[in-house]
Amino acid sequence: MDVIFETEDGALFKMKVGHSHTVLETKQKIHKFAGIPISHQILAHQDEVLDDSSSVESYSITENSRIHLRIEDPCRGLPGQPKMVDLLLKVADSTSLFCVTMNRRDSILQLKHKIHETEGEFLFILFLAPILIMFLGIPDS
Repeated sequence: MDVIFETEDGALFKMKVGHSHTVLETKQKIHKFAGIPISHQILAHQDEVLDDSSSVESYSITENSRIHLRIEDPCRGLPGQPKMVDLLLKVADSTSLFCVTMNRRDSILQLKHKIHETEGEFLFILFLAPILIMFLGIPDS
């Protein structure tokens, strides 16, 4: 049967979906068709989020039914997930490990500042020195 998929921005596309297909199989078809990773897809029909292990027919989806496709940005995090992440960092040429807590959307520059705040200027230089050497092309001695 043909089913209509509608994205959050109003874009529509039609695909053939089997009655007995699972929602996961449908997501796999969407991935092949539109290139949207399966883990980023949330499908809903009549305001109900579809479970990956359920069949399409269990949601009373029929010919030309409209399924809403929401695409989740993993950098934003899923609803209910923390927006902060803990990073365990190891300084090059050292056995030192330390943890910094960052927002998922923080930049590398913000990470550098956080490292500086957390471990001080000396550790900051140790962390960046190998990167700068590689970037500048300075040979190791």
